[in-house]
Amino acid sequence: MFPHSGKWGAGFTTGAVLLGDQNMRVKFVPYKGGGPARRAMLAGDGDFAFGRPSQLTGAYQAKKIRILAVAGPDRLKAFPNVPSFGELGYPKGGAIMDRIIMARREVPTDRILKLRSAFAKLYKDKTFKRLIKALNENMAFMDGADYEKVRIKQSGEYKALVQKLTGQ
Repeated sequence: MFPHSGKWGAGFTTGAVLLGDQNMRVKFVPYKGGGPARRAMLAGDGDFAFGRPSQLTGAYQAKKIRILAVAGPDRLKAFPNVPSFGELGYPKGGAIMDRIIMARREVPTDRILKLRSAFAKLYKDKTFKRLIKALNENMAFMDGADYEKVRIKQSGEYKALVQKLTGQ
């Protein structure tokens, strides 16, 4: 059984990509978020789950869970002995869930430029970098134009995933 964070949440999507690529069949059990899904797995109500490094570090250090793989192309510094999907031969390397900051189309360009500048500055801030490192998260800043290229590619991959899961 696969407890997950709800349809199209980070835990669901990563699992769906891996399971779909490997033609594995499991029972998907939705929960209202990653926390409840993780608690279900820890309570024995599921066999495996997916989660963010920041969400798993405590349980991992307390030896309550085993991290089987990192859903990405590379290992994480926080878990140096845990192989990545990429090195295990999974071609997509897992679904990467980006955190995106957006604004309505009507927001004036000068405000958008000010926000972009502020976020670019934030990603250079030493305190912010320490926080991200303490959370065992990766940090990669992309401006809107750069992210648009990634978004177009991911949209195609997610469309194919939806079609596979829905049989369309």
